[in-house]
Amino acid sequence: MNNLILKKWDSAAHLQNDEDIAAYLDACLQENDAALVAHALRVIAKAKNLPQSDDMPDEDNPALAAFFQVMNSLDIRLCVDHSHV
Repeated sequence: MNNLILKKWDSAAHLQNDEDIAAYLDACLQENDAALVAHALRVIAKAKNLPQSDDMPDEDNPALAAFFQVMNSLDIRLCVDHSHV
């Protein structure tokens, strides 16, 4: 029986250009999940070699969660405009 070797997935390594980043962020925004969007922003910062900052929202940010809760209740979705990329 062959042993299966798994490697930790690093989404940032697959964001090769601004179009990839825009598509990734757009997909995350479509989920209307504050924790996912906060995580995506950190992944994008890593992909762009930006310094990790304490100013970035973390996955349990109550303000971001409240924002998405209101957006969900209003049935409003955010999207990324790829035309500027």
